[in-house]
Amino acid sequence: MIRNHPDVDEVCVVGAPDLYSGEVPVALVVLGDEAKDRAEKDDNEMKKITISILKARSVTVRPVCMRN
Repeated sequence: MIRNHPDVDEVCVVGAPDLYSGEVPVALVVLGDEAKDRAEKDDNEMKKITISILKARSVTVRPVCMRN
């Protein structure tokens, strides 16, 4: 589960429209402070964190990384 990943502080899963399936799950993830600090310093680190989090899921996903 994504919530159990050590870099994840919060997660919310919502449905998004999809032409093929009708609706697909979208996970909105808030990184923990340590992961957020690492990601802000290095874009490659953000990619590593994202890949690591994706390995914790059990469905097909399309990652989108956003920063505030």
